[in-house]
Amino acid sequence: VTITCDPAGDSGNTHTYETDISKVRAAFPNTTLLYTRDHALTRIESGISIMDNRISRNLLYFSKDLQFRRQGEYVSVVGAFQSIHYPQTKDGKAISNQPEKDGINDHPVDAARYYVINKYPPMLSGIVIPEHFRRGT
Repeated sequence: VTITCDPAGDSGNTHTYETDISKVRAAFPNTTLLYTRDHALTRIESGISIMDNRISRNLLYFSKDLQFRRQGEYVSVVGAFQSIHYPQTKDGKAISNQPEKDGINDHPVDAARYYVINKYPPMLSGIVIPEHFRRGT
């Protein structure tokens, strides 16, 4: 079993100094954890770029099971992707290149992004992260 984690999960909590990664390791001691320490890949824009690249090349597929909401879930994974929207002005101009977070649809989308970032980093997915992301500006 492999668990892919939020790239920020290796950062320590300011109160306890524990990381989410250390908590997952403690809960699942015999499990492989994938997470990146590459600062450029922790940026939402980088993850979106990697996802877009894989989708446009038909390299990202979802099981038919993920089209439907399961009991106890707020939204299906496919439904969450279909609900992504970006902030705009009243006349339709983009305000940000980061999707709006609504607390429901963003969780499955973020989880898929973590999987793709960790499983298919840019060196393996044939995409180049723009230099301004690497500099962290």
